[in-house]
Amino acid sequence: MGRQHKKLEKYRKPKVPVKPKEEEDDFEWTASYIFLRWLYLTFVVCYSITTLILIIQFLHILTNLNEETLQKKDF
Repeated sequence: MGRQHKKLEKYRKPKVPVKPKEEEDDFEWTASYIFLRWLYLTFVVCYSITTLILIIQFLHILTNLNEETLQKKDF
């Protein structure tokens, strides 16, 4: 059994030393990261507002469509 153990030893993955939590690097909030995050959030908010406005306009157009308006707009 000892002999088989030595054969399997070469197939084992090497142990990677794990850093203790105290030694982990803190993430630095650089100016470029803050700017990119602000830019992304600005785009998301503007896109959401634009989408809501377009949906409201579309629904308003749909509610105003009836047979009378459809006949008037027929060419």
